[in-house]
Amino acid sequence: MVGIPVAGIGVVGYGVLLALATVYRSRTETPLRLLAAAVAGLGFALYLTYVEGYVLETWCVLCLSSLGLIATITVLAAVVKARASVAD
Repeated sequence: MVGIPVAGIGVVGYGVLLALATVYRSRTETPLRLLAAAVAGLGFALYLTYVEGYVLETWCVLCLSSLGLIATITVLAAVVKARASVAD
């Protein structure tokens, strides 16, 4: 991917999610940003899973674990967004 390691993209992505969930959690726009970042991460993980299964025809346990983690984060971010919307 244009010379950028996929693992590096993952580390930056998870770092952004961590920052949004901790450092910036008190800002009113954070739940929407957290959800948007989580959905983007999930979309990227699903794309990589497609490449794994249909292009490379092999499976990586760490990649599938990361997919499960980002899916869980996305669900939790949706819950946080829903609760924030109710509180407004």
